[in-house]
Formats: sequence, structure tokens, C-alpha cells
Amino acid sequence: MLQLSADIGAMADRIGEMADRILVMADNIGTMADRILLTQVIQNGNIELVLNATLVTQQNLLTLANDYNL
Repeated sequence: MLQLSADIGAMADRIGEMADRILVMADNIGTMADRILLTQVIQNGNIELVLNATLVTQQNLLTLANDYNL
């Protein structure tokens, strides 16, 4: 009977350790998700910058073509 109680206690300890590991993994997943979202925000800003630069370039080319009657 005492051995059974000791075994149950050991299993409970292992379950507690596994739960702690799961919590650490969940925190790591949350951190990675935050990094992914930040990367997406940065990439969206970069896309906006490139689109605006492309638009300005097109406008400049149209102005040059108009000025030089091309």
C-alpha cells in the first residue's frame, strides 16, 4: 500500500514536471508568434515604401516623357 502511494506520488511529480515543460513551450510559442507579427508589420511597411517609391518613379518617368515629348 505504501509503495502504491509512493508510485502515485512519483507519477504526480512527473505530471507536474511535464506540465511545467508544456507551460514553457507555450510561452515560447507565444514569443515566436509575437516575433512573427512584428515581422509582418515590418514587411507591410517595407511593401508600402516600395509601392510609394514605384509610384513616384512612374510619375517621374511620365513627367520626363512629357517634358521631352517622348
